[in-house]
Amino acid sequence: MPHPDLTTFLRLMHDHLSTLQAVHAAPHGLREAEIRTHLRHAQQGRSTAAPSVSHVFRQLCTHGLIEPLPEQSAVYEPTMRVQRLLREFQREQVLSTPKVLRGHLEQIATDRQRLHQFGEQQLQNGAIRTLEHLGDALEEIRRLSRTNREAILHRVTALRAQTKGISVEDRFSILLEMMDDHIRPLEAIVHSGGMAEEQFSQLETTLGHVQPSFADAPAVLRELAVTGARLRRVRRHVLQNFETARDEVIPLFKAQVRSTMLVRGASKLLQAVHRSGPDVLGLPERLRLLRINIRTVLDDNAMRSFLLDMRAYTPAPPDPIPQRATDAQPAPLPHRDELIAQTVQACPIDDVMAHLVDQFADADVSHVLAAYRYILQSQKLRISFDATSRTYTHGRCLLEAHPARVEAVALTVA
Repeated sequence: MPHPDLTTFLRLMHDHLSTLQAVHAAPHGLREAEIRTHLRHAQQGRSTAAPSVSHVFRQLCTHGLIEPLPEQSAVYEPTMRVQRLLREFQREQVLSTPKVLRGHLEQIATDRQRLHQFGEQQLQNGAIRTLEHLGDALEEIRRLSRTNREAILHRVTALRAQTKGISVEDRFSILLEMMDDHIRPLEAIVHSGGMAEEQFSQLETTLGHVQPSFADAPAVLRELAVTGARLRRVRRHVLQNFETARDEVIPLFKAQVRSTMLVRGASKLLQAVHRSGPDVLGLPERLRLLRINIRTVLDDNAMRSFLLDMRAYTPAPPDPIPQRATDAQPAPLPHRDELIAQTVQACPIDDVMAHLVDQFADADVSHVLAAYRYILQSQKLRISFDATSRTYTHGRCLLEAHPARVEAVALTVA
């Protein structure tokens, strides 16, 4: 298939969008006769100078908007580029597996090594070409992260809205697939010791290492600055998108686990009752049911006197409720900007978690974790993690993290 002309491609997609949407909506493609019918209906009301249906159909094929299904010559589907555009604008994003993300991260590792070699050899053209490749890989990772988040949110929203026509078992199976195929593998990639953070940290180190080699090359310095900005944005967006998707799926998954367990338990109980009768449940022993038989009328004089006295009984006023001691309020967390400014002044910090635990020793542990997150997401700070984790003590809490060294980001003037 020849490479399509961009202007013609966009014009054809604009003029025949309804037909392309119909082909895209067909689960097994559309026959050529059906596509021609859609084109004929779309041309009704247009000027008589409009091209023929046969000509339009050939253009859609020639310029890469539709193509035959594999091993079928009369059934067509949109090409992959058209499918991606329609899914993007119709919010029908396809979930990509973590293997796709790993592939881009492996490519970043390869390009990072090439950039290091070009820096040692001071080859400007090779460095610029490699930085452009790195920028493309970083943007693709950011796009995958965003589309995965939107696809997961779309599926969770649809699953919540679909209250009829789907069993508890099917609902649980759908959520379990999302957990096993996406949430858990992605968590292993994006957490502080995962593959993504490891490659991002190494790339940040390499960008800083090769910068002196191109001190007299403004074009390379500009590309280094742009790639560094892309890297910081990708690190922030990948983490945010993953956490958003995870926070939507996990509560629904846990609730579905409980519902599934209840349904399975009730099903097993009903099967046992059907086979052996209700006595197999042992309800009197399990629930401690009591049976009281009153065979005679109550005529005991002592009991009657007691009940009359109880009718006239007036209870004493209750003891006053003691006032609860005022809990000591935890030390407030500084504003995000103030915290970042203090951290920049204190740089370099060899272990930012230890620094925060000491600084906020009297604060609530949630404040410590919030401050830690603000620092990791700040574009004014450069973070590098140790390979070995350690444990920190804050009050009665134990925090485990990889020691993170924090340095202020030096502003580069192109």
